[in-house]
Amino acid sequence: MILINEPKEKIKNNIKKYVPLKNDEKYVLIYDGAIFANCSKGLICTNKQVILYNKKNQKKLDFSDVKSIDIYQKDPEAYIYKLHITKKDNQIMDFTPKSAPNDELILLCKIMNDFFKNKKSHYDYTKKDD
Repeated sequence: MILINEPKEKIKNNIKKYVPLKNDEKYVLIYDGAIFANCSKGLICTNKQVILYNKKNQKKLDFSDVKSIDIYQKDPEAYIYKLHITKKDNQIMDFTPKSAPNDELILLCKIMNDFFKNKKSHYDYTKKDD
């Protein structure tokens, strides 16, 4: 998992291959789900949208359309969780990155909610609070 504002140049170049951003967008959160950490699949939050992607497909949702971001326990016996985003029209969308461990999904949901609720466009989770 990578939690950064502006990624290092190598990471940024890898991400641009799969998810080019608009000029007015900035990275808020990057979840790299690739085995070799090459950013070929994962989840990205910008200051304007959330994008779930892999080499072939993208699922995008503007934050202005988001009502809530939640963790859903799909199977209590198998301990399987999903990351659900509910749109303002109450449509539920699955934004679970493939092969994401449950503990990382829970953290991802917490950070996305923190950003969404505070409506901030610039976070730095690498700094510790004093």
